[in-house]
Amino acid sequence: MQRFLRWIESSLEAKVLRGGILSPGKGVNFPNRELDIDIFTQKDIDDMKWGVDNRVDFMAISFVQKAQDMVYTREIVKDWEENSF
Repeated sequence: MQRFLRWIESSLEAKVLRGGILSPGKGVNFPNRELDIDIFTQKDIDDMKWGVDNRVDFMAISFVQKAQDMVYTREIVKDWEENSF
């Protein structure tokens, strides 16, 4: 486990609180910080398209940063719905 200390240009400095091996696939949280990253991975997009094609009842989105992320998601799904049936 680490604790954030400060931002240094485009990097961050953190203090290790509990040592150990950092294995692949671990997530990182940046509370109260807007990140300049895509909201969806390619797998997310493929999964959403599959959901629309198979008429799932519900989809959930993790790591929404701002309202525009939801607007963008709804536009994508609406476009797929209009063109898939």
